[in-house]
Amino acid sequence: MQIENKTSLPLQAMVIPNEHGKHELIVVVKATFDSLQALKLASEMQAIHQKDVFWAEPQTSSLRYANEMHLGKPGTDILMHAHAYARNGQAVRQSEVSIQVAQYSLNLRVFGDRNWQGKQASNMKQFVRIPLVYEYAFGAPMNEFNPVGRSETLLANIEDPQTLVENVKSNPMPICPGPIASHWKTRYPLAGTYDQQWQETRLPYLPADFDRRFNHSAHPQLQTVEPLKGGELYRLQGVHPVETFEGKLPFCPLKLEVTLNDKTNEQPIELPLKYDTVHFEPDSDQVHISWRANHVCLNNAKDVISISMDFK
Repeated sequence: MQIENKTSLPLQAMVIPNEHGKHELIVVVKATFDSLQALKLASEMQAIHQKDVFWAEPQTSSLRYANEMHLGKPGTDILMHAHAYARNGQAVRQSEVSIQVAQYSLNLRVFGDRNWQGKQASNMKQFVRIPLVYEYAFGAPMNEFNPVGRSETLLANIEDPQTLVENVKSNPMPICPGPIASHWKTRYPLAGTYDQQWQETRLPYLPADFDRRFNHSAHPQLQTVEPLKGGELYRLQGVHPVETFEGKLPFCPLKLEVTLNDKTNEQPIELPLKYDTVHFEPDSDQVHISWRANHVCLNNAKDVISISMDFK
Protein backbone atom coordinates (compact mmCIF):
# COMPACT_ATOMS: atom_id res chain seq x y z
CA MET A 1 0.00 0.00 0.00
CA GLN A 2 1.52 3.30 -1.11
CA ILE A 3 0.53 6.50 0.71
CA GLU A 4 0.89 9.94 -0.85
CA ASN A 5 0.11 12.68 1.64
CA LYS A 6 0.30 16.09 -0.03
CA THR A 7 -0.55 17.93 3.20
CA SER A 8 1.20 18.63 6.50
CA LEU A 9 -1.50 16.75 8.42
CA PRO A 10 -0.82 13.37 10.05
CA LEU A 11 -2.35 10.38 8.22
CA GLN A 12 -2.40 6.73 9.27
CA ALA A 13 -3.91 3.78 7.39
CA MET A 14 -4.29 0.07 8.01
CA VAL A 15 -6.36 -2.91 6.90
CA ILE A 16 -7.77 -5.12 9.65
CA PRO A 17 -10.54 -7.74 9.96
CA ASN A 18 -13.86 -6.27 11.04
CA GLU A 19 -16.58 -7.82 13.18
CA HIS A 20 -17.93 -9.68 10.13
CA GLY A 21 -14.60 -11.25 9.24
CA LYS A 22 -14.10 -8.94 6.24
CA HIS A 23 -10.91 -6.94 5.69
CA GLU A 24 -11.59 -3.24 6.19
CA LEU A 25 -9.43 -0.28 5.24
CA ILE A 26 -9.18 2.35 7.98
CA VAL A 27 -7.79 5.82 7.26
CA VAL A 28 -7.44 8.42 10.03
CA VAL A 29 -6.42 12.04 9.46
CA LYS A 30 -5.89 14.64 12.16
CA ALA A 31 -5.56 18.40 12.38
CA THR A 32 -4.70 20.72 15.25
CA PHE A 33 -6.27 24.19 15.29
CA ASP A 34 -5.12 27.17 17.34
CA SER A 35 -7.26 29.99 18.76
CA LEU A 36 -10.60 28.68 19.99
CA GLN A 37 -12.22 32.06 19.34
CA ALA A 38 -11.23 32.00 15.65
CA LEU A 39 -9.86 28.63 14.54
CA LYS A 40 -6.79 28.47 12.33
CA LEU A 41 -4.50 25.57 11.45
CA ALA A 42 -1.63 25.25 13.91
CA SER A 43 1.98 25.16 12.82
CA GLU A 44 2.51 21.91 14.73
CA MET A 45 0.13 18.94 14.56
CA GLN A 46 -0.63 16.48 17.31
CA ALA A 47 0.21 12.92 16.23
CA ILE A 48 -2.46 10.27 15.72
CA HIS A 49 -2.57 8.11 18.83
CA GLN A 50 -2.02 4.46 17.96
CA LYS A 51 -2.53 3.24 21.53
CA ASP A 52 -4.22 4.44 24.71
CA VAL A 53 -2.22 7.06 26.61
CA PHE A 54 -2.84 7.37 30.36
CA TRP A 55 -1.87 10.13 32.76
CA ALA A 56 0.15 7.57 34.76
CA GLU A 57 -0.23 3.79 35.24
CA PRO A 58 -3.35 2.43 33.47
CA GLN A 59 -4.68 0.75 36.61
CA THR A 60 -4.37 3.83 38.80
CA SER A 61 -5.00 6.78 36.50
CA SER A 62 -7.49 7.98 33.92
CA LEU A 63 -7.13 7.99 30.16
CA ARG A 64 -5.46 11.04 28.62
CA TYR A 65 -5.78 10.16 24.92
CA ALA A 66 -7.67 7.20 23.44
CA ASN A 67 -6.29 4.97 20.72
CA GLU A 68 -7.47 6.36 17.37
CA MET A 69 -6.57 3.39 15.14
CA HIS A 70 -9.65 1.18 15.30
CA LEU A 71 -12.66 0.21 13.19
CA GLY A 72 -14.55 3.38 14.01
CA LYS A 73 -17.66 4.36 15.92
CA PRO A 74 -21.22 5.38 14.98
CA GLY A 75 -20.85 9.06 15.83
CA THR A 76 -18.30 11.65 16.95
CA ASP A 77 -16.62 11.87 20.35
CA ILE A 78 -16.55 15.32 21.95
CA LEU A 79 -13.78 15.53 24.56
CA MET A 80 -12.10 18.20 26.63
CA HIS A 81 -8.93 18.43 28.71
CA ALA A 82 -9.22 21.50 30.88
CA HIS A 83 -9.30 23.06 34.33
CA ALA A 84 -12.24 24.66 36.06
CA TYR A 85 -11.21 28.24 36.81
CA ALA A 86 -12.37 30.74 39.35
CA ARG A 87 -13.62 33.86 37.61
CA ASN A 88 -10.92 36.54 37.28
CA GLY A 89 -8.57 34.45 39.40
CA GLN A 90 -10.53 35.22 42.59
CA ALA A 91 -10.69 32.06 44.75
CA VAL A 92 -14.14 30.48 45.05
CA ARG A 93 -15.69 27.44 46.73
CA GLN A 94 -17.61 26.26 43.68
CA SER A 95 -18.01 27.03 39.99
CA GLU A 96 -19.95 25.94 36.93
CA VAL A 97 -18.45 24.42 33.78
CA SER A 98 -20.20 23.57 30.54
CA ILE A 99 -19.23 22.23 27.14
CA GLN A 100 -21.66 22.35 24.22
CA VAL A 101 -21.32 21.37 20.57
CA ALA A 102 -24.50 21.63 18.51
CA GLN A 103 -27.24 20.00 20.64
CA TYR A 104 -24.78 17.94 22.71
CA SER A 105 -23.78 19.31 26.10
CA LEU A 106 -22.35 18.44 29.49
CA ASN A 107 -22.82 20.58 32.60
CA LEU A 108 -20.57 20.25 35.64
CA ARG A 109 -20.57 21.70 39.13
CA VAL A 110 -17.07 21.94 40.54
CA PHE A 111 -16.42 22.15 44.28
CA GLY A 112 -13.38 22.93 46.36
CA ASP A 113 -11.83 20.10 48.37
CA ARG A 114 -14.09 18.50 50.98
CA ASN A 115 -13.75 15.42 53.13
CA TRP A 116 -16.11 13.21 55.08
CA GLN A 117 -16.23 13.91 58.82
CA GLY A 118 -18.26 10.93 59.96
CA LYS A 119 -21.46 11.18 57.91
CA GLN A 120 -21.12 14.90 57.29
CA ALA A 121 -19.12 16.72 54.64
CA SER A 122 -16.61 19.30 55.80
CA ASN A 123 -16.70 22.88 54.65
CA MET A 124 -15.38 23.45 51.14
CA LYS A 125 -11.93 24.87 50.62
CA GLN A 126 -11.46 27.66 48.14
CA PHE A 127 -9.76 27.05 44.81
CA VAL A 128 -8.50 28.99 41.82
CA ARG A 129 -8.40 26.05 39.43
CA ILE A 130 -9.13 22.30 39.54
CA PRO A 131 -8.26 19.69 36.87
CA LEU A 132 -11.27 18.24 35.04
CA VAL A 133 -10.11 14.62 35.09
CA TYR A 134 -11.71 11.47 36.47
CA GLU A 135 -9.35 11.49 39.49
CA TYR A 136 -11.47 14.40 40.78
CA ALA A 137 -14.86 12.88 39.87
CA PHE A 138 -17.02 10.47 41.87
CA GLY A 139 -15.49 7.01 42.11
CA ALA A 140 -13.45 4.59 44.18
CA PRO A 141 -11.13 1.60 43.63
CA MET A 142 -14.14 -0.78 43.61
CA ASN A 143 -16.26 1.50 41.39
CA GLU A 144 -16.23 -0.13 37.95
CA PHE A 145 -17.35 3.09 36.26
CA ASN A 146 -14.45 5.10 37.73
CA PRO A 147 -11.88 3.20 39.79
CA VAL A 148 -9.61 6.26 40.16
CA GLY A 149 -12.16 8.72 41.57
CA ARG A 150 -13.08 10.15 44.98
CA SER A 151 -15.85 9.22 47.43
CA GLU A 152 -14.49 7.33 50.44
CA THR A 153 -12.40 9.93 52.31
CA LEU A 154 -12.49 12.90 49.97
CA LEU A 155 -15.68 13.97 48.22
CA ALA A 156 -15.69 14.37 44.47
CA ASN A 157 -14.78 17.82 43.18
CA ILE A 158 -16.62 17.31 39.88
CA GLU A 159 -20.33 16.49 40.05
CA ASP A 160 -23.44 16.43 37.91
CA PRO A 161 -25.70 19.31 39.06
CA GLN A 162 -28.70 16.98 38.62
CA THR A 163 -27.33 14.19 40.86
CA LEU A 164 -25.28 15.84 43.58
CA VAL A 165 -23.74 13.78 46.38
CA GLU A 166 -26.04 14.27 49.39
CA ASN A 167 -24.73 11.70 51.88
CA VAL A 168 -22.28 8.81 52.29
CA LYS A 169 -24.71 6.46 50.52
CA SER A 170 -24.98 8.58 47.35
CA ASN A 171 -23.82 6.68 44.26
CA PRO A 172 -24.07 8.93 41.19
CA MET A 173 -22.58 8.09 37.82
CA PRO A 174 -19.17 9.74 37.41
CA ILE A 175 -19.11 12.78 35.15
CA CYS A 176 -16.14 14.34 33.37
CA PRO A 177 -15.40 15.71 29.87
CA GLY A 178 -12.25 13.57 29.49
CA PRO A 179 -12.02 10.16 27.78
CA ILE A 180 -13.21 6.94 29.44
CA ALA A 181 -10.82 3.98 29.54
CA SER A 182 -11.78 0.87 27.58
CA HIS A 183 -11.54 -1.38 30.67
CA TRP A 184 -14.10 0.69 32.63
CA LYS A 185 -17.68 -0.53 32.78
CA THR A 186 -19.13 2.23 30.60
CA ARG A 187 -17.26 0.69 27.65
CA TYR A 188 -16.09 -2.89 28.15
CA PRO A 189 -19.54 -4.61 27.93
CA LEU A 190 -19.70 -3.38 24.32
CA ALA A 191 -16.48 -5.21 23.40
CA GLY A 192 -18.32 -8.51 23.02
CA THR A 193 -18.09 -11.96 24.56
CA TYR A 194 -14.71 -13.68 24.50
CA ASP A 195 -15.70 -17.16 25.72
CA GLN A 196 -15.06 -20.76 24.76
CA GLN A 197 -17.56 -20.57 21.90
CA TRP A 198 -15.74 -17.54 20.50
CA GLN A 199 -12.41 -19.37 20.73
CA GLU A 200 -13.82 -22.39 18.90
CA THR A 201 -15.86 -20.62 16.21
CA ARG A 202 -14.54 -17.07 15.57
CA LEU A 203 -10.98 -16.62 16.83
CA PRO A 204 -9.05 -14.56 15.58
CA TYR A 205 -12.04 -12.44 14.53
CA LEU A 206 -14.07 -10.20 16.82
CA PRO A 207 -17.03 -11.72 18.70
CA ALA A 208 -20.41 -11.71 16.97
CA ASP A 209 -21.76 -9.35 19.64
CA PHE A 210 -18.95 -6.77 19.26
CA ASP A 211 -20.50 -3.27 19.13
CA ARG A 212 -18.60 -0.39 17.51
CA ARG A 213 -19.96 1.91 20.21
CA PHE A 214 -17.17 0.35 22.29
CA ASN A 215 -14.79 2.69 20.44
CA HIS A 216 -16.58 5.76 21.80
CA SER A 217 -14.52 7.14 24.69
CA ALA A 218 -16.45 10.35 25.43
CA HIS A 219 -19.01 10.74 28.21
CA PRO A 220 -22.32 9.33 26.85
CA GLN A 221 -23.82 12.83 26.68
CA LEU A 222 -20.95 13.89 24.41
CA GLN A 223 -21.24 11.01 21.95
CA THR A 224 -23.13 12.11 18.86
CA VAL A 225 -25.67 9.75 17.28
CA GLU A 226 -24.28 10.44 13.81
CA PRO A 227 -20.94 12.03 12.86
CA LEU A 228 -20.76 15.81 13.01
CA LYS A 229 -20.64 17.52 9.62
CA GLY A 230 -18.66 20.69 10.31
CA GLY A 231 -20.18 24.12 10.85
CA GLU A 232 -21.61 23.22 14.27
CA LEU A 233 -21.38 25.90 16.96
CA TYR A 234 -19.46 25.18 20.15
CA ARG A 235 -19.29 26.91 23.53
CA LEU A 236 -16.89 26.23 26.42
CA GLN A 237 -17.67 27.99 29.68
CA GLY A 238 -15.84 28.05 33.02
CA VAL A 239 -12.54 26.72 31.62
CA HIS A 240 -10.73 30.07 31.50
CA PRO A 241 -10.40 32.77 34.18
CA VAL A 242 -11.95 35.39 31.90
CA GLU A 243 -13.06 34.07 28.53
CA THR A 244 -15.93 31.95 27.33
CA PHE A 245 -14.76 30.18 24.18
CA GLU A 246 -17.21 30.22 21.28
CA GLY A 247 -16.76 29.24 17.67
CA LYS A 248 -17.76 27.05 14.77
CA LEU A 249 -16.25 23.68 13.86
CA PRO A 250 -14.49 23.65 10.47
CA PHE A 251 -15.64 21.63 7.51
CA CYS A 252 -13.24 18.90 6.49
CA PRO A 253 -10.78 20.57 4.08
CA LEU A 254 -9.44 17.31 2.63
CA LYS A 255 -9.92 15.03 -0.35
CA LEU A 256 -9.01 11.37 0.09
CA GLU A 257 -8.67 9.02 -2.88
CA VAL A 258 -7.96 5.29 -2.84
CA THR A 259 -6.91 3.08 -5.73
CA LEU A 260 -8.16 -0.48 -5.39
CA ASN A 261 -7.30 -3.68 -7.20
CA ASP A 262 -10.89 -4.94 -7.41
CA LYS A 263 -14.02 -4.22 -9.44
CA THR A 264 -13.13 -0.51 -9.73
CA ASN A 265 -10.52 -1.45 -12.38
CA GLU A 266 -7.79 0.38 -10.49
CA GLN A 267 -9.46 3.78 -10.93
CA PRO A 268 -9.14 6.08 -7.89
CA ILE A 269 -12.30 6.46 -5.85
CA GLU A 270 -12.95 9.20 -3.31
CA LEU A 271 -13.69 8.07 0.23
CA PRO A 272 -15.67 10.42 2.47
CA LEU A 273 -13.89 11.54 5.63
CA LYS A 274 -16.25 11.66 8.61
CA TYR A 275 -15.83 13.56 11.84
CA ASP A 276 -14.39 11.10 14.37
CA THR A 277 -13.21 13.08 17.40
CA VAL A 278 -13.23 16.69 18.56
CA HIS A 279 -10.83 17.17 21.47
CA PHE A 280 -10.73 20.65 23.04
CA GLU A 281 -7.71 21.72 25.09
CA PRO A 282 -8.50 25.28 26.22
CA ASP A 283 -5.41 25.59 28.44
CA SER A 284 -3.34 25.56 25.24
CA ASP A 285 -6.08 27.35 23.25
CA GLN A 286 -6.32 24.41 20.82
CA VAL A 287 -8.65 21.78 19.46
CA HIS A 288 -7.58 18.51 17.83
CA ILE A 289 -9.97 17.15 15.20
CA SER A 290 -9.73 13.75 13.55
CA TRP A 291 -11.62 12.42 10.55
CA ARG A 292 -12.00 8.78 9.54
CA ALA A 293 -12.69 6.90 6.29
CA ASN A 294 -13.62 3.23 6.02
CA HIS A 295 -13.82 0.84 3.08
CA VAL A 296 -14.61 -2.88 3.21
CA CYS A 297 -12.25 -4.71 0.85
CA LEU A 298 -13.61 -7.15 -1.73
CA ASN A 299 -10.86 -9.65 -0.89
CA ASN A 300 -8.11 -8.61 1.53
CA ALA A 301 -5.41 -6.01 2.24
CA LYS A 302 -3.84 -6.56 -1.17
CA ASP A 303 -6.90 -4.88 -2.70
CA VAL A 304 -5.53 -1.50 -1.59
CA ILE A 305 -2.92 -0.26 -4.06
CA SER A 306 -2.53 3.36 -2.98
CA ILE A 307 -3.94 6.20 -0.90
CA SER A 308 -3.67 9.86 -1.83
CA MET A 309 -4.70 12.90 0.23
CA ASP A 310 -4.63 16.61 -0.56
CA PHE A 311 -6.46 19.77 0.39
CA LYS A 312 -9.61 20.39 -1.64
